[in-house]
Amino acid sequence: MPENRRHAGAAGDSAGALIARYPVDDRNWAETFHASLLWAGLSQRQCLGLLREQLDAICDSDESVEQLLGDPWRCGVEKAAEVMSPEQLARQEQPVDSGRVLLMGFLLTLGLLLLGFGVWTAASDGWLARSWDGWQLGALCTAAGSALSLSFGWYLYTCGRLHRAWLVAVLGTAASAGAGLPLVLLVDEVPLPNAAGPLGGALLLVLAWICIHPGSGAADPESPAEPAGAAAPAMDSGQWLARTQMLLRGRYGFSRSEAARQLAEVREHCLQTGALHPAEQFGTPSEFAMSLGGSNPGAVVRRWWLGRLAFLALVAYYGVSVLSQLFEQGPSPWRVALAIMWFLLLLTACWRLRPAQRREEVCAKLEQRQRRAEAVLARYDNS
Repeated sequence: MPENRRHAGAAGDSAGALIARYPVDDRNWAETFHASLLWAGLSQRQCLGLLREQLDAICDSDESVEQLLGDPWRCGVEKAAEVMSPEQLARQEQPVDSGRVLLMGFLLTLGLLLLGFGVWTAASDGWLARSWDGWQLGALCTAAGSALSLSFGWYLYTCGRLHRAWLVAVLGTAASAGAGLPLVLLVDEVPLPNAAGPLGGALLLVLAWICIHPGSGAADPESPAEPAGAAAPAMDSGQWLARTQMLLRGRYGFSRSEAARQLAEVREHCLQTGALHPAEQFGTPSEFAMSLGGSNPGAVVRRWWLGRLAFLALVAYYGVSVLSQLFEQGPSPWRVALAIMWFLLLLTACWRLRPAQRREEVCAKLEQRQRRAEAVLARYDNS
């Protein structure tokens, strides 16, 4: 391979330009490798650095990249874990990377539902007919607004913003109910043609595309949410302890007493060693909370039960609607099929509550948290 290929990558290169410098037979490997890095949540700068690193590796070898580094996806996952910052590792505990991604997922889901049901209704009853009742639109507004408020509240909770999370969840759900209730009580028929449903769904899909488009100003995933390393002492000791407590409770599921007990040990250690700031001994709040995340099986079990019971409650709530239509309006092929699908979903939700599955998933989660903590500690040892 020509020697100038090794140095061809300039700092301003794009991923496509770097992949084009791989040998022709290795470009599919490089594309899959790059996709795995993006999937892992690396920043563009980190992805380019790893692409250059693998290009340099094959410049020094007569083997193909597949022979040298193996499966591209597995290699990408392993390389990503090696270069992730502590904040990136900690962010993997959260349901989504950012509020923008959460909003994009909500718009995409709601847009697809509106588009699908809207086309089906319009094709059945006519595009200019009016088939939507007020209670249906009110229920849609209430359910969609409540789902977004609760999801965003949970995201804030796992970020350690506990008070803001409760505020968003409660006020958002109340506002959604307040917007939907007048439609249910006062509107008999929605004065819009059936064509408005698919058009509204298409509009939401466009908004979702805008949210995910690279030019939309999304934040770099590598940007830390709090000071790191030497910048951590910008927080005073009280702020450091308060932030750590919020992360332990929100992100890792510690109870108030469990978090207070861990922080009491930090205070005692600082008094004994004469440390002026906890960050001198324990790093940033995110790093310290991560180091404790795998040491509390009780917190993992509580989060496991919370997730499973929330899903079971959602299935039960959906079952009320399905069964009420079946008994009130009589059986039909569509209603019977919905009831059968709901029953299978209920069985699945109950099956997932088995003790054996709980033990397996809790152990896997604890091992995952411990690996992340060990990765952070290893970097400190090597620095």
